Amino acid sequence: MTLGYQLTSRWLLKAIVGIEFLDSAIAESPVVDGDQLWSATIGLAYNANLFQPRDHAGLDAERAIEVRLGAIDSLVDTRVTRDSADGTRGDGVDLEDLLGLTDRATVTQLDGIFRLGFYHRLELGYFELQRSSSETLERDIQFGDRTFVAGTEMQTSTASRFMRLAYSYSLMRDGQKELGVRAGLGYTRFEATLRADGQQQAERAAVDVPLPTIGIFCRVSLGSEWQLNADADLFVLEFDRYDGYMTYLSLGLERELGKHLGVGVGYNFYGMELSANDEDLRGTLLTRYRGPKLYLSMKF
Repeated sequence: MTLGYQLTSRWLLKAIVGIEFLDSAIAESPVVDGDQLWSATIGLAYNANLFQPRDHAGLDAERAIEVRLGAIDSLVDTRVTRDSADGTRGDGVDLEDLLGLTDRATVTQLDGIFRLGFYHRLELGYFELQRSSSETLERDIQFGDRTFVAGTEMQTSTASRFMRLAYSYSLMRDGQKELGVRAGLGYTRFEATLRADGQQQAERAAVDVPLPTIGIFCRVSLGSEWQLNADADLFVLEFDRYDGYMTYLSLGLERELGKHLGVGVGYNFYGMELSANDEDLRGTLLTRYRGPKLYLSMKF
């Protein structure tokens, strides 16, 4: 028997009393004492109205354009393998551990959402990171057509850019939640340059490729001022000269500060592994960015 009672508009009381009659095959077991089991539960719950009603009035007032400007305190991992022109396998070079590039950097990210009607929207995202270092090699490395020997003073620089353009469709959308799918194009550009101290000639590895992506996104309103957002994009490629994957994940908790402004915190992850035999890369690139973020949201 279950009883529920509303003490006030916020507090709820629930009580459960139960009896279970055991079959003789169970009751006669030496580990069972008796043929009946009694149980009782009492609970008190507070209703905070955490979720916005599905048809709340604010849904019609949502703005058509949203721009997010964020800074990600990102941990960076980058590993590059560049083979020589005659096919000799190069060494896997960890750019942070071996060549001294910083493994922690602030990455600036810009996102835009443009609603086209109630269920359709266009999305644009962009971030970039540039790093450089000077480090003395602790071991020999084979990179491209050159061998850099231990003790060489190395100058290393990298430039990373990622841009995403996508169309999204909301499978469900109301004042309480939104869930949708997206398809688009992600453009990745990465370049690493290694140069021995005092020499003009440098070895370079680069990726400059557009990759189609598919993804999913969701939004949940937590009361009238808070909102939880999640995004995920994935692409797996095995075609012609290219083989690899790209993953993008984003989670954010946002608080509205007014009609047109909000601030949020969250976490971002971007990872890519790509192998190619073209002249620019001729090897493998593995790169990951991950870390907490702080962002400002502007809605018009």
